[in-house]
Amino acid sequence: CLPARETGDGMLAGLLIGVLSGTLYAAVPMLHQRHARLDNELRTWAQFVFALPVFLVTAPAADWSLTWQDFWLVLYLGLAVNLVGHYLWVQISTVLPLTTTSALGYLQLPASLAFNVALLGEEMNLGMLAGAACIIAGNVLALQSPRPTLPPEPPLNLGE
Repeated sequence: CLPARETGDGMLAGLLIGVLSGTLYAAVPMLHQRHARLDNELRTWAQFVFALPVFLVTAPAADWSLTWQDFWLVLYLGLAVNLVGHYLWVQISTVLPLTTTSALGYLQLPASLAFNVALLGEEMNLGMLAGAACIIAGNVLALQSPRPTLPPEPPLNLGE
């Protein structure tokens, strides 16, 4: 199912980068909850300060054909809107349970589809609608299923 390595079109590298990126993104809520004692603003700036250099290093590989108006819009969206989004995500992923945070993460795709239809007038085909329905149904099932409770662990007795 993976693209052939010798094709030279970069699909395999792109796929691997996407899988790695998605895996790291999925781990972020666990890190936020583990380090909740740190200030939300500090964790937001840490995420942002890590992501910006990564973007700046990889940006030359993209094919940019922007007007000055596009450039300022991308700069605004990339810095101001992204910083606010990071801050809100840090707060949400710290406070809410991991199951709820996971469901919110998966709902990004159906929400994007809905905004594209509502705001941009794009047409949604049957495959998109079926995919969004599967994601929403999976989230409903995951959030409504009973959680198994683990028995409390006995205290560790190192003196005996």
